[in-house]
Amino acid sequence: MNLQEFYDLLKRHDWSFEYSDDHRHWQRGRDQLNQIQDILKQNKDNPRYRSLFDQYRQWAFDVEGDITKPEKPE
Repeated sequence: MNLQEFYDLLKRHDWSFEYSDDHRHWQRGRDQLNQIQDILKQNKDNPRYRSLFDQYRQWAFDVEGDITKPEKPE
């Protein structure tokens, strides 16, 4: 998976799945997060994957609204 595809996966991921009362919704989110973590492990030699994940996660959980959404890599 290239970095652009990884960005798309992060974009589609439901970052709030852990708060769901619906177990199916929670499980789908957990499965997606496991997939993301597997991709991070597979690309551990490329720090751009971890950096993109960290930036996207910060933006997704930003309650102040002062963090800019990361741009899709070229």
